[in-house]
Amino acid sequence: MNLNNQDPENYNEIIENLKEKFSSNFNSNFNSNFDELINIINQIFPNLIVNIFNEYSDDYNYLNNNWKLICDKLKINQQKIIIFEQIEYGENYKLLEFFCETLTKNGFVVRRKSEIIPCEHCNKAIISKDLFNKLKQNNLIKNQIPEKWKKYCSNCYIDYKLYRL
Repeated sequence: MNLNNQDPENYNEIIENLKEKFSSNFNSNFNSNFDELINIINQIFPNLIVNIFNEYSDDYNYLNNNWKLICDKLKINQQKIIIFEQIEYGENYKLLEFFCETLTKNGFVVRRKSEIIPCEHCNKAIISKDLFNKLKQNNLIKNQIPEKWKKYCSNCYIDYKLYRL
């Protein structure tokens, strides 16, 4: 059990075994491969995966569109958004990097817990307030995300207000 997400001593052996196991088209047998890979990640890094989303909120179509564009270029299907407690890079995190790369090459988005939260109503992925503020400073992106950050989707808020009337 590895609580700090650093490489175990046998990380090279683990990576080679996983490369062999998942070298064929991951997407062709998605459900069993996905479940197996998630189980392996959870065995090695039990506190790493904190959430899994099917998609971003409609408020963030910019992110959904970028994800689709990348998957289309790679000729793979969009899968899920996986939230890791943290993502570290460097000499002691080769296995973590391998998991991020493998998931990304197979249509997943891998993000940090500090970057994504669930909508309080529908559980779609919403960017955190800190990431929202960073994106708002980017002149190319700021008009493609909501004017104001919220912890719920705009559609959920409208539905919630109508329901209360």
